Amino acid sequence: MHGKMGSIVAIEPETGEILCFVSAPSYDPMAMVGRQRGKNHLELEKDPLKPLFNRPLMAAYPPGSTFKTAQGMIFLQEGIVNENTTFPCYHGFVVPGLRVGCHAHPSPISFMPAISTSCNSYFCWGLYRMIDNKKYGSSAKALTVWKDHMVSMGFGYKLGVDLPGEKRGLIPNAQFYDKIYGKGRWGGLRIIHTSIGQGEILLTPVQMANLAATIANRGHFITPHIVKKIQHDQLDSLYRCPRYTTISPQYYDLVVKGMRGAL
Repeated sequence: MHGKMGSIVAIEPETGEILCFVSAPSYDPMAMVGRQRGKNHLELEKDPLKPLFNRPLMAAYPPGSTFKTAQGMIFLQEGIVNENTTFPCYHGFVVPGLRVGCHAHPSPISFMPAISTSCNSYFCWGLYRMIDNKKYGSSAKALTVWKDHMVSMGFGYKLGVDLPGEKRGLIPNAQFYDKIYGKGRWGGLRIIHTSIGQGEILLTPVQMANLAATIANRGHFITPHIVKKIQHDQLDSLYRCPRYTTISPQYYDLVVKGMRGAL
């Protein structure tokens, strides 16, 4: 990460132990000891590259296409798609007055190839069909179901990592969009960019790494933590007990197969 800005996080899925936790740019910790520590700290605070900013926990970014794995599992769980459901993609998701571009690949496309090729159109169609689905009664109720699934996967709240300063990110709810567009004046097309991890979606690097661990575990995670063990004592149950998502394990298997297809 020398000369770069960003973060790297790696988690052991079986235990939740954080194996790699990098925030860049960094600083020399020796600058924080000795008589010059106050001066050095002030200089670091003024640095426009923000070396004191703990990016793995405190930065929140639109996750982009990595978010499609979570979206896809929700669509499967809710019966919006199955592994054989196909959608057209002619260089994008196209409806009157709206286009979300995509790259060239065979069309129509089914679920696992959509994961493998990271097809924007597939996940746009999935979200559109879920949020505007009459079985939920309204777009607001559909979004509530969608958000509940997302929260179960560790998004939209502080996971409880054993370091200070963790941010929650953002998984919008119906009230969020009511304030922007007016109550009942929005639907799937208005929020279509959330389908591909853009729009209002914000996640921390730790949350995204935790999603990867959850997929590896086929549906559960242990809260990510730095401390591996405490002599003569146990770790808090938060760092020992699994937390299960609302997604059935068989849908994780389909996502994993799709991910393998990208290799």
